[in-house]
Parts: sequence; C-alpha cells; structure tokens
Amino acid sequence: MKKYIGIMIYSSILILFSLYIGLSNSIAAKNEAEDNNIIWQLNNIATSASTEEFVITKYVDELKLDNIKQSTTSESKRTKAIVEYRLLKLDSSGSFIDTGIYNVLEGSKGKSKSDGNLYGSISPGTYKIKVTNLNSEDLEVHSERILDLND
Repeated sequence: MKKYIGIMIYSSILILFSLYIGLSNSIAAKNEAEDNNIIWQLNNIATSASTEEFVITKYVDELKLDNIKQSTTSESKRTKAIVEYRLLKLDSSGSFIDTGIYNVLEGSKGKSKSDGNLYGSISPGTYKIKVTNLNSEDLEVHSERILDLND
C-alpha cells in the first residue's frame, strides 16, 4: 500500500511538473512574439526606405502587418498612398537580400489605416522591411506602424 501511494504521489508530481513546463513554454512563446513586433515611423519617402532589423525565431507562413498608417504629402486629400512592403533577409555575407515576399497596399484618400500581411515561407533569421513609394517621386509618402498592445 505504501508503495502504491508513493507511485501515485510521484505520478502526480510528474504530471504537475509537465503541465508547468508546458504553461511556461506557452508564456515564453507569447512574450517572444510580442518582443518581435515590427514598429516603424518613416516619413517623406520619395523612393524607398527600410525599417530597423528584427528577428524571426521560428518558421512562419505569414507576417502580420495590420494597422499600418500611410498617407501622402499631397496638398489635396484626393491622392491615395500606394506603398509596397517587401521582406528582406540578412544573408551570410551581411547583406539584406530580397525574399520575394511582398504586398502592395493602397490607402484611401488622405490618411488611412491599412491591413496587409506578407505571405510566404519565412525561415528564422534577421529581416528588414523595405517600404517603397509607388506614387511619383514628387509625391512623398509616410508609413507608420506602431504596435498597440491593447488590441
């Protein structure tokens, strides 16, 4: 009987420990995702600009770029901001190369919030997003994505 009780206690401890490890890994994964959010504020883009570097730690097939604010410098509010967001990856020589993963977002007239994701096979590594103005060079664009943790 003592042996049976000992096995039951040991099994219970093992199960609780396993649950604790699983919960800790879930919390760590959530924090890692929050820490890797891409934030930028790029103004007066005539041709293109790049975000700061960021790290992706696991394979993903979608990079969410929701709540991008984009606008033009147009005096009239009738011009739409047309902007390309292209994913660049740091290679072994220290250069950022085009991954072929991109999306073109067209804002509404005036300031707008756009949602658009980058879809593709994205492997772990260091990345930047190249933000390209597809309007004419004399019509500069602004692009901003600031994470709101309350969403």
